[in-house]
This record gives sequence, C-alpha cells and structure tokens, in this order.
Amino acid sequence: MWIRKPGHRGRNALIGLAAGAGVGLGIGLSTRAKTGQLHFLSNGSVTAIGWAVGAISGTILGVVIRTAGWREIYRR
Repeated sequence: MWIRKPGHRGRNALIGLAAGAGVGLGIGLSTRAKTGQLHFLSNGSVTAIGWAVGAISGTILGVVIRTAGWREIYRR
C-alpha cells in the first residue's frame, strides 16, 4: 500500500526566496562601479536589481522543484 507524501511548496518558496535574495545581493554588491569607472546606473540601483532578480528567480525555482512523492507503508 502506498500513500502520497505532502508537498512543501510554501517552505521551498521561502527557502528559494532567501537563497536567491542572498545570492542576488552578493552579485549586485560585487558588480557595483568602483571609483573612476564608468557606470550607467547608480550603485544602489545595481544592488537592488541584483537582489530583486535573485529573489524572484529563487522563489520560482523553489516552487517548481517537487518534493512530494509516494511512500510505501505496507507490503504483503
């Protein structure tokens, strides 16, 4: 006999949001223009864009990954 394990989409979405936001923030901070470099956006905008893109993509990835499945509870 098999039963279906519950999914964890909400939990995975929150984990993806946190991880994506952290990675996006790190990338945004590392790509800021240094003194004397030509830059098209303000340094705060680059960081905010990196954070937002990371947070959104992490959340989507967390929702898409399936963790539910079938578990055997009884075998004859």
